Amino acid sequence: MRPAATAWRTASLAWILPASGLAVAAAGLLVMVGWYAHWEFVIRGGPGLPAMKINAALCFVMCGAGMALMSTGRRRPAVMLAGAAFAIVAVTMLEYALHRDLGIDQLLIHDYLTPAYAHPGAMSPLTANCFLFIGRSAWRW
Repeated sequence: MRPAATAWRTASLAWILPASGLAVAAAGLLVMVGWYAHWEFVIRGGPGLPAMKINAALCFVMCGAGMALMSTGRRRPAVMLAGAAFAIVAVTMLEYALHRDLGIDQLLIHDYLTPAYAHPGAMSPLTANCFLFIGRSAWRW
C-alpha cells in the first residue's frame, strides 16, 4: 500500500474513536436523565427488558468520555475517569461477594424499578465485570 494512501486513510478515520467515545457517553447520559425523568422506555430500552442501572450509566459516561479523551492525547483525565469507573464496579463486585449492601447502588437515585429482594440499584455482575476490565485496561494503554 502506498504511504500517501495510508496517511490519508489514517487522517480520514481519526474522528471515529473520539466520536465513538462521545456516543457512548451520550447514551449513558441519556439513561441517567431517564432515571431522573422517570422515562422507563429510555431506562429499559424496550418493553420487557431489564433496566440499565444508574451506576452502569455513569460508568458508560466515564468510560466513553475517557475513550474520547484518550484518543485525543489527554491520558491523565482519561485514566482518572477509568479509575473512577473501576472503583464503582469494584465496590459493586464486593457487595456481591459479601452479600451486603454497601450503599453505593442507590447513592445517586432510588431504584424505583427493582424489587427490594433483587439488589435494587446494583448493576449485574456481568456488567460490572465488563467495566472492571475496561477500567483496568485504560491504565495499561
